[in-house]
Amino acid sequence: MLIGGFLLRFRVVVSKDRLTTYNVPSVRRAAREEIAAIELRTKQWGLFTGPTPVRVPYVRLKDGSGFWLYPLAGNGATLAPAPRQLAMLNEIRTTLGVDGETSPTGR
Repeated sequence: MLIGGFLLRFRVVVSKDRLTTYNVPSVRRAAREEIAAIELRTKQWGLFTGPTPVRVPYVRLKDGSGFWLYPLAGNGATLAPAPRQLAMLNEIRTTLGVDGETSPTGR
């Protein structure tokens, strides 16, 4: 039950006017009009293996701030982006009507 409860809390929910990410332990929300772009970036990640660069979508807001979509983190940055991750990212952008960069950046 512990793992199931964790998985239910670790997700991204998208509608035509809002994006919500449930990053354990926090929740981040943004209205469509607040979002400047959703980009695929490279981020150092790893608790047990040490920092490893992975591809994680980043929501860049118009006010200059932003947040990571950790539930949609992909494979290591040394590999090509996974087609499934790119498809999900493009579907989110299309649903919200926002732009974004698909080639990973290390910001």
